[in-house]
Amino acid sequence: MTLYLPEHRRTTAAEMAPVRERPARVWPRGLVATAIAAVQGDQPPHWGVTFAVDDADAIAARATELGGQVVVPPFDAPWVRMTIITDPQGATFTASKFVPENKELAA
Repeated sequence: MTLYLPEHRRTTAAEMAPVRERPARVWPRGLVATAIAAVQGDQPPHWGVTFAVDDADAIAARATELGGQVVVPPFDAPWVRMTIITDPQGATFTASKFVPENKELAA
């Protein structure tokens, strides 16, 4: 697992400690983090990439204009509005906007 800070330098062990303790979390803007999660059932190992965006709906529309495919249309989930997109080469990723008002969807 590697965490790169905005200056694109390797992190120290102390900086990595919070990532190891809680790999799935919202990081401040500008940080890029990777996390390792257990594979579920017959699911093959894979990468999951999420981009923080300002508008998930606009990103989905623009992706379609540029030849991508919206696999899952934008929807509200706890803390976010997100969409899942496949680019023209077949890579799948999530575009997610942080929406604090959606926190109640977790209940």
